[in-house]
Amino acid sequence: PSLPDGCPEDWYRPFWNIACVGTYSGDPQELLALSKKIESNLGRGPHLVNEPRSLDVDILFWGQRVVQLDGLQIPHPRVLSRPFTLAPLALLDPGFVPPGQSKCLLQLNRMLDQPLKSIMGIINITPDSFSDGGRWGNEADLRGNLLKAVRSGVSILDLGAESTRPGANPLTAEQEWSRLEPVMALLKEVCSGPICRPWISLDSRHPETLSRAADYVVDIANDVSGLSSRKYVEETLRQNIPAIAMHSLSIPADPTTHLPLATQAWQQIHVWTEKKLRQLEAWGMTSQNFILDPGIGFGKTAGQSLNLLRYIDTLEGFNLPILIGHSRKSFFRLMTDAPSPERDDETIGVSFALMKKPVEFLRVHNYESHVKALLSYQAIAG
Repeated sequence: PSLPDGCPEDWYRPFWNIACVGTYSGDPQELLALSKKIESNLGRGPHLVNEPRSLDVDILFWGQRVVQLDGLQIPHPRVLSRPFTLAPLALLDPGFVPPGQSKCLLQLNRMLDQPLKSIMGIINITPDSFSDGGRWGNEADLRGNLLKAVRSGVSILDLGAESTRPGANPLTAEQEWSRLEPVMALLKEVCSGPICRPWISLDSRHPETLSRAADYVVDIANDVSGLSSRKYVEETLRQNIPAIAMHSLSIPADPTTHLPLATQAWQQIHVWTEKKLRQLEAWGMTSQNFILDPGIGFGKTAGQSLNLLRYIDTLEGFNLPILIGHSRKSFFRLMTDAPSPERDDETIGVSFALMKKPVEFLRVHNYESHVKALLSYQAIAG
């Protein structure tokens, strides 16, 4: 959170910020008393105004109810002005319209001067990924690498076992699961330790893989084939998890196949999204569980990928969370001669260009550097 000018230097501390949605059988005053008891039991004591606390529990909303009592206001009076509060809420329930408002949480979050971005860290369990193939393949180091990733400060870890680089050999669901299963088992063990863990996204286009992974830790389904399989969509509904639909023309990517050049890329993605929403609605999925990935570098020329990034605002009207996967992609050849694994600086540059764009998720390879860069940025930007 923003700290007041002139505050002591020891107030600048890292913190965990968590939002949750739940039900409570009592009334707001009873929940407030319980919250205060939890704070006290966990060591919270007297503090100065705006001073960091060991724990701070706030009641932000109570459905559509408005509460005005001594020591308790619901909705929380500052909930809509705090990026660190509004951003996680907008991910949990993007379509929720707070009492007295005409816009949903996703829209309200995007209206802030400095909306926060969620970093999605890429974990490729592949020997042939275009950028970091084999990095996670050393079994002896895998546990330590996964634990480090879980503790890195990212919002999401995206776990995938099938390379989508040009020329890659597609995997069957059986082949994919043979790579994923031991890693999923280890990740479940690693995630059982920390109190706070990132969401786990499964990067797979196979409904059979998604079904098998339900016994492990999966919070989001990431489908590079754009939720084109009804069986896949039904599996996400069964597990009650949101799904990412990425626009693509072929899997794996084919550099010789791209969108028509006569129409701007963003316009074609706009049409595709409209059709996709109608299709998903017919299959029983609401927009509430849909995350849009325009598919940077998939079925687009380098120029078309740039066009999408520049005009990503044109997709804002769908009121869908948007994910951008620009990390180390081929369009960077317009800016640098560096090979793919050496494009992290350029990737961070584009990430910062997206800071005030209607984008919720940044999917990146070098997530540790991104987390550090964004923390520094937010310390100045507020």
